Amino acid sequence: MGDTSDDDQIRADILAALDNLLTRKLTSGGWEQAMSIVSDIETALESGDLEAARAARRRLDRDRPIWANRAQDLPLESADEYVRERVGELKHRVRGPDNGQPADDE
Repeated sequence: MGDTSDDDQIRADILAALDNLLTRKLTSGGWEQAMSIVSDIETALESGDLEAARAARRRLDRDRPIWANRAQDLPLESADEYVRERVGELKHRVRGPDNGQPADDE
């Protein structure tokens, strides 16, 4: 991994992206795609690869227009309870064991 300040910045960036994700309204397919990216972030963190986690996080921004284009004539949904729980768990993991903050769901 990089130096601590770089790691902290990557973690802060991921947390901000996850917070932003929960404010979105997407189609069910958009949520599936978003959760695939969340899984990629989880996998990268489990292996200790913050650069891979950062790359997956960037996909959340890069793929946003695709979600919007696909949603033009489809109903949009807020994050359901499963998504909120999964993202909350990931936020807790991103913060790390040394950070005593509880993972909030929103």
